[in-house]
Amino acid sequence: MHLGALFIASHVLTSGSVRETARRFQLSPSTVSTAIHNLETELAMTLTERASGELATLIASGRVLEGLKPIMAAIAELGQWAGHDDAAAESDEAWASRIPVKIVTMERFLEVADQGSINRAARRLRLGQPQLSLQLANLEKFLGHRLFERQAQGSVLTEEGRRAYQIFMAISQAWTISNRRPTSVIGAPPDRCASARSSRPARKAGWRAAWARWSRNGMYAAATMPSRWSR
Repeated sequence: MHLGALFIASHVLTSGSVRETARRFQLSPSTVSTAIHNLETELAMTLTERASGELATLIASGRVLEGLKPIMAAIAELGQWAGHDDAAAESDEAWASRIPVKIVTMERFLEVADQGSINRAARRLRLGQPQLSLQLANLEKFLGHRLFERQAQGSVLTEEGRRAYQIFMAISQAWTISNRRPTSVIGAPPDRCASARSSRPARKAGWRAAWARWSRNGMYAAATMPSRWSR
């Protein structure tokens, strides 16, 4: 799912209106409706319904919105990094609603960073190395920053790459949690939730622990980053 679609869907759940969201982001109503439909499909649950011609959000949507908050905060940080600040809020929102980066692409970037090698990451992800390299190149082009230094021993994150890692890890963590909500909470069949997760590479336990430490401390501790980042 694209980050832009998540941003759109979050606003629909907040405002309760497809048309208002479409006007605000200068999008077609069909584009907005598709975004909310895609989110419902990804989470395997119904978040909205039509009542007397009006869109009504269901109880589950409130829980989903809460889970999307870290992702919305990360998108805001991504916008600031890309040069979209609060001075032009409407322009920023229009930009955020059109972010083409998929969550799976971010997770592939994280895998390359974890492995320190595009070749090793491609093998783990069962992708061709040229395909993965192209996805990373497109990601760098969109962000306007070089994320990796290609060296003889592998790929090392640049300073901007480390910042991207922090943002994308926050999104990945929040999205994984959203997809792992228990059936009793969101009413999603466990087998469908499991199948949605199965295509995503598992993050290393060490990285999950490190991220938890960063989150608890309210900071991204550069001192705890892997040694290959400082080479």
